[in-house]
Parts: sequence; C-alpha cells; structure tokens
Amino acid sequence: MTTLIVLAHPNTTSFNAQWANASAAACTDEVLWSDLYAMKFDPSERAEHYGKSREGFDPLKAQLEAASCNTLPSDVSTEVEKLHVADRVIFHFPLWWFGPRQY
Repeated sequence: MTTLIVLAHPNTTSFNAQWANASAAACTDEVLWSDLYAMKFDPSERAEHYGKSREGFDPLKAQLEAASCNTLPSDVSTEVEKLHVADRVIFHFPLWWFGPRQY
C-alpha cells in the first residue's frame, strides 16, 4: 500500500507537522510526501500557468486541454502522479478560521 501524506503548514515543528510524521511512521509500506510549504507550491490557478491571457480565462477548459496534451505545469504534474500512485491520501493542515481570538 502506498500512502501520500500532504502537509500544509508553514511551521516544520507544528502539531500538524508532528502528526504528519507520526502518520508516516505508522505506515508499514511506501510513503510519499507533499510538504506544500516546503515545496513553495502555488495553489492559485492562473492563466499564466497555461500561457493564456487573463481575459476570458476558463480554468476548467485550460486544465482539461493541458492534461490531454500533457502540458500541465510541472509542479501540478508531479502532484497528480503522486495521486495516481497512492492507495491512500492523508491530509494534515491547520484549521485557523475558527480558532480562539486573542486580543
């Protein structure tokens, strides 16, 4: 079984990072990693990623065309390949939106 662990936290010593490491240690077979902050992964979809102009940019059409022509941005292609290989995906990320406020 291949497990993909996706970590999305800027602090390598955070609870989320430690939990991701514990998840990896608990896996008995192959573990793939995607540490999105360490990779400086850009989650924003942009026309420039596909050599298109912003005007009239349709992300879904651009993604479909790029996937069928094998011209997805290289960082996206790498992550898609990991998803194809993985039997299981574990996401570790913080939930900051609803945390207690400190003034």
